[in-house]
Amino acid sequence: MKLEKTNAKYKATADKKRRKKFSEEEDIMMVYLRREKISAGTYNKLKAKKYRSFKIVKKISDNTYVVNLPSDMAMSKTFNVVNLYEYHPTKQLYPD
Repeated sequence: MKLEKTNAKYKATADKKRRKKFSEEEDIMMVYLRREKISAGTYNKLKAKKYRSFKIVKKISDNTYVVNLPSDMAMSKTFNVVNLYEYHPTKQLYPD
């Protein structure tokens, strides 16, 4: 009984820092590209790390998603939830 309470306490502490993102197919997300994902010779530390919006094609699990990347980005289209961020379109500050 005491062991179960202790485990529940540890789980609650760990869940506070856990990042929950449950996206559905057709949602739009921004992709964070790590240095290892970018092909050799094209990495530049001043390059944007979060790339524009992409649609989620398929949800493999709560932790893994397939993203619709263009064909000129020669890399795997499968991403971990850690590398996906919500896309918020920019709002126009001054109307035309």
